[in-house]
Amino acid sequence: MKNDGRGGRVIRKSAFFYTFIFLFIFVSTYVLCDIASNQHELEFLSTSVNLFSIVAAEDPGRSGTYISEAEYGSLDSLIDKLSMCCHAFSHTGITAMRKMHNAKIIFTDYRYAGMNGMRFAYGNYFTEGNQAHGDLKAVIDRKTAWELFGTTGDVTGLAVEIYGREFEIVGVAEQDTGFIRIPDDEICVYVPISLLEISGEKTGVTGILVNFPEDVSSYVGKERIAGALQSIGKNPDGYRIKSVRRTAAMVRMICDLFVCIMAAISAAILVGRLYTQIRSSLEEFRNDLAVSGFKTALKVAITVRRILLPVVYTLLIVSIYLLVRSRVRMILEFLDKEPVTGSLAGVFSDS
Repeated sequence: MKNDGRGGRVIRKSAFFYTFIFLFIFVSTYVLCDIASNQHELEFLSTSVNLFSIVAAEDPGRSGTYISEAEYGSLDSLIDKLSMCCHAFSHTGITAMRKMHNAKIIFTDYRYAGMNGMRFAYGNYFTEGNQAHGDLKAVIDRKTAWELFGTTGDVTGLAVEIYGREFEIVGVAEQDTGFIRIPDDEICVYVPISLLEISGEKTGVTGILVNFPEDVSSYVGKERIAGALQSIGKNPDGYRIKSVRRTAAMVRMICDLFVCIMAAISAAILVGRLYTQIRSSLEEFRNDLAVSGFKTALKVAITVRRILLPVVYTLLIVSIYLLVRSRVRMILEFLDKEPVTGSLAGVFSDS
């Protein structure tokens, strides 16, 4: 604080500065939390379907074996669900336009594109018939089309050589929406899972997506999957069985909770600043009234600093209150839909 030499008025420059800094931190926190919740890699999946993922665990003492095509077929028939898809990976050299490239080959079920919301610029994903007959069909994205053919346009009908065989490009996707993370500099080609044996690798299926009806809770879904794994001779403890939607919702809830805490602290600081500002303005008005009279005191009181700042503080407090109310409502709705998430320990154990 320092005196400006005019009637002993105190200008709290440091208080204004720190208030601004804290508001900046709050807004930054809100934006970062919003990005974290909305850009979660499975955000599309969490809001559109009731998906569960099955992945062989890599924790010490929990190692699960990869699932073979036959075992995947058995799971598909055992689990009561809407649809199911899987994927496996292989890295190899591929040839296009007489040029060799290193690429990731993603073997997937024909339902993969639909369950991931994959959007296509040209063509479409390979079909159930392509998969059943072992047709040499492939799907790429625009980035891979540019790397292989030097264009992001329609390259359907062209061929790419994989494992010494010519695959026909049947679709060019805009991008994969999230279940498989693909580095920006990696070339990826999607082919039917029924062709996994031509890779010469014995990895088997590395991941599975199961889509349950909307009314199936995370607990029931995981119980069904565990039971099906046991039926084909697999130990469920060797696999990560995770509710994709619940995990994404949990990320949002934690972000919302953090925003609410920061908002409460911001509101408390603003309320303190508002109280200090009003008290200071009233004190200065009384001093001016005693020295200069009512008209002069009123004219001095109606200034930007004495009127505008309290209004700004009040609007900020109301905005924060509305924000917190909406976020708390979202948290309560999530807990109401998933009562088993009342224990945070239970939530983190499945992620």
